[in-house]
Amino acid sequence: MRQLQLSVGVLASIGIVLSSMSSGVHAEDRANQGPQATAALVARLPAEYRRQIADYVRARNTYVLRDAQISAPYERWGGLFAGGTFIAVCVKLHRDNMLGMVVQDNHVLTFDGGKLHEVRLGTEACDNLSRFTELMSPPAASQSQRSGSTAATPRAQKQGGARP
Repeated sequence: MRQLQLSVGVLASIGIVLSSMSSGVHAEDRANQGPQATAALVARLPAEYRRQIADYVRARNTYVLRDAQISAPYERWGGLFAGGTFIAVCVKLHRDNMLGMVVQDNHVLTFDGGKLHEVRLGTEACDNLSRFTELMSPPAASQSQRSGSTAATPRAQKQGGARP
């Protein structure tokens, strides 16, 4: 019984040490990531990864977006069982909630086998952000529909769009 307790204690200690080491390495790598490293990571993502992320967020967000920012791609530690590191992108959203108050959401997204999905590994502070113009502008399909139409929709009129 004593041997079992000792083994559990040793395993717990090893887990804590590995966890703290990986967190420190990740934060340091991300802070020192230069333009060449970022360009190498972007090259490993789909050509229009920003547009794909914008479409993904648009499809899942039902609230009014006030602002959106996106990080440069970075390597994130996913754990030993998940295969080590992977390329991630962090998206920071400022949106209305159901009570009309502005709240902030951070989403970490990655591509796995060409398919975009959200990483659910706890909270992440988004840094190295730039304006996410692809998300804040209307989708390309609705822009072409509007340009082909002569009459403005009620929403376009409310936002100061063209009048019939």
